Amino acid sequence: MSISFLLHGSITSKAVNKVAANDATVLLLVWDPKWRGPLPGGASKEEIEICFPDWKITNIEAADEQWYRLCRK
Repeated sequence: MSISFLLHGSITSKAVNKVAANDATVLLLVWDPKWRGPLPGGASKEEIEICFPDWKITNIEAADEQWYRLCRK
């Protein structure tokens, strides 16, 4: 689990919670977790769920990256 992602993801989710309406949908582009040199390492579904505890993943579109659709719980 990436400590960097968890830190930044937690900060991001708090900011999203402040500005998002109760019926908001968030589309989140996330790369698979792996080493990418100087680029961010990506995140797993579990890390997304940890960082966005007030949101429910309702859809995942898989490609070279993952598109997560999150809705408020």
